[in-house]
Amino acid sequence: MKRILTIATMMLTASVLVLAGNDDLKVQKDKATKKFGYINKAKEWVIEPQFDKAKKFDDGYALVEVNEKWGAINTLGEFTVQPIYDDIDGFNKNGLSEVWNKIDKVKYHGVINTEGAEIIPLECVNIHMTNKSRIIYADRYVDLVEPNVYTQSRVHMWGMYNLEGATVAEPQFAERPSFSNGRAIVTDRETGLMGVINESGSYVIEPYHLKIRQTTDGYNTLDVCLTQETFNDAGSPVGSFVALPGAVAPYYTGNDDLLAVAYGHRLIGMRMHRNTIRSCTSSGSSSLTKVSCAPLVDLVRNCYVDWGLNSCRFVRLELVKTGEQHTGDIIYTDGSHYTIQAVLYEANGECVNIISDWGYFTVFSNDALIYRAHGNGKESEYVLFYDINADITENSIALRNCTYPSSNFISLLEFNNADYEMLTNWYKAKDRQRKVYEMENVGVLSYSQLPALSPKERDMVNDLSRHARIFGRKFYIGDVLNCSKATCNEEGNVKIKIEKNPLHIKFVDKFDNVGYGTEIDEDIYFGGKNDRYIGLDLIPVKIDRSKIVNPAQIGYLWDDIHDYNYKFYIQVNLYENDNTYVRTIAECNTISYIGENYLVLNECGLVIARTQFRPQDFPNLEFKNLLSSNYLSKLAELNW
Repeated sequence: MKRILTIATMMLTASVLVLAGNDDLKVQKDKATKKFGYINKAKEWVIEPQFDKAKKFDDGYALVEVNEKWGAINTLGEFTVQPIYDDIDGFNKNGLSEVWNKIDKVKYHGVINTEGAEIIPLECVNIHMTNKSRIIYADRYVDLVEPNVYTQSRVHMWGMYNLEGATVAEPQFAERPSFSNGRAIVTDRETGLMGVINESGSYVIEPYHLKIRQTTDGYNTLDVCLTQETFNDAGSPVGSFVALPGAVAPYYTGNDDLLAVAYGHRLIGMRMHRNTIRSCTSSGSSSLTKVSCAPLVDLVRNCYVDWGLNSCRFVRLELVKTGEQHTGDIIYTDGSHYTIQAVLYEANGECVNIISDWGYFTVFSNDALIYRAHGNGKESEYVLFYDINADITENSIALRNCTYPSSNFISLLEFNNADYEMLTNWYKAKDRQRKVYEMENVGVLSYSQLPALSPKERDMVNDLSRHARIFGRKFYIGDVLNCSKATCNEEGNVKIKIEKNPLHIKFVDKFDNVGYGTEIDEDIYFGGKNDRYIGLDLIPVKIDRSKIVNPAQIGYLWDDIHDYNYKFYIQVNLYENDNTYVRTIAECNTISYIGENYLVLNECGLVIARTQFRPQDFPNLEFKNLLSSNYLSKLAELNW
């Protein structure tokens, strides 16, 4: 028995030595044939020169090229992987290799084993696998059952597979899952919504969220209802839900890329208020169109539009797919017809009713567009003004630089210098849903409630506001404008560039614990009668004065009137005329420049006038004798 074990041991040792010896074979080029083969240490041909290119042996296999195609051979010179690939990686410790072929300038990736069997077919955009991982990640092409107008029939999505090529998670993710402690945050490729999966590919948090962020205790999420929610590591909800005020139901685009593109344009999906949209009759030439305005008509019900209490409702034009054929339809290559409806909504986004069943654009100008509305067998024209605060009281208005489109939606994009290709590409499937929610709820995403102050803090703020009266002043439309960053020369003169209406703010979301990342410009709506106003509010934050060396360099407002143990920043808030708080539109630490008639807030790009700006103030305005200071006493010196 001992003799048998000894012989077996010797044979095993010999085979290992042979394998090691073969791995030590050296690549050699034959001078006569210009082909590559392999020689041993005695410089004898072990594998005859027959390859166009060859790499050294590793674990008993070598990669070789024949007729510009790569394969793999064993130590006997036999092909274990036929030379059929444009390129091939070395085999990893799991005996797998990534291969790829280029077809029509597209590189398709796959995975094979040492016997040449395809573990992952060559239909992938990308492959990720490591020596330690038991999972192969593949970004592979998938045939869509119902491709959209701007979506190819084949798209690629990330999926998960085991080392034998069996599916762990079907292709569905926009990015490769990256696991931490057995969990990975993933984005659904078609909806753009996020969830959390385990290493088995199962969802522990369903993909119904706009944003998810991992914390030390679990996950913070923002769902499609704009509700913040907290989950533990097991995916169970913990704590209470936090619903954000002001959220509205978005314009539903489903999986239709064209609707998403249309909605992303500033005129489709734009909220048109009572002071911005009218029924009209039009006449004129290509350069000038005269419009006679009248109250807006609900064609479906044959009556004037009911704007509701306080005129808070709005009208939205929506591109919809229709099974019927209408004048002015948008027709695409698949034969689908789209028309434009006018829909009345409540302020919170609830649909009231359709006021025009179908229609199309007839005139574009620098000021407005004209929409030919149809409903209940009747026809009318609506004029829609681009400025959401337009107060159209005149009966007759002249529209400048008019054009008459032959194809309404394409012309709409061209008229506004939009890059149509860019728009269609921007709304990739993985971005569509998120972008739609951002556009409709950008005001909500930038929303921050007024902080709850204690009675003592409230009295303190009121006291300081009486001294610095700019904090009790109402600034109406025309008093607050956008500006470029102000600069001051050696003489103390400040020069800035003023922008004309409408007032717009670059919003960045203020969600607690959720980095949603929304940042977009939005026009500020001053109400149906333009009677909303903007107020500057002092917001106190407790500090330790003993640690402050130089108050002048702190970067926020410093109380040097009563020496309260607080610092202050400024909220720029929008109010109804009855002083009801609407929303916060900007925040800054201090006032950049203070003058007799002007305040400059560089941080949020605003200039505020003591009296309404005059047309002759544009486009450049120099402010002289301005002070730059963050002391409240300096503001109290102003006679505002």
